[in-house]
Amino acid sequence: MRGWRDFLGRWSGVLVLLALWLALTLMTPRFLTPSNLLNVALQSSILAVVALGMTLTIISGGIDLSVGSVVAFTGALTAGLIVRNGWPVGGAILAGLATGLALGLLNGALVIYGRLVPFIATLSTMAVARGLTLVYTRGYPISGLPEAFTFLGTGEVFGIPVPVLIMLMVAGGISGFLNRTPWGLHLYAIGGGEDLAW
Repeated sequence: MRGWRDFLGRWSGVLVLLALWLALTLMTPRFLTPSNLLNVALQSSILAVVALGMTLTIISGGIDLSVGSVVAFTGALTAGLIVRNGWPVGGAILAGLATGLALGLLNGALVIYGRLVPFIATLSTMAVARGLTLVYTRGYPISGLPEAFTFLGTGEVFGIPVPVLIMLMVAGGISGFLNRTPWGLHLYAIGGGEDLAW
């Protein structure tokens, strides 16, 4: 009996996903076609990358409510630097990533040094990032991006959408980090309990 409980506890998410796939296949004959599967993967790739990053936070016993607003702000900033300020694509992407890193470090500093509960700290940064996005864009979409940038969201390599390839690379990197490095083991230990980790 305990073996079944352990099995279900470990694989319940995969079993639910398989059940959903089976139900959708029975309801829609075109569901398992290669074009539809690539379309589903493309639509879920951005959320998957964000969720993979959140996995590290949740494994360590934390929570981050600000990720959606941070993604919006860094994306708008990157696009704005390219269109409005004429930055090269690579430089604008690095600036966007650096901004996301800075906001993540701010969250960490509020939790560790400010002694705030992660829920409250990240709720605050969520509001700040959302406000910064609104101020920066003035509520209007940023358009006129060059093909070198839009390729990252709409391009294909050997028939596979670029966002899906990025998602697979991020998934592989995070899996390797968690399972094959001491830092990954430390994250699991901290999530099990800080005192126990020490």
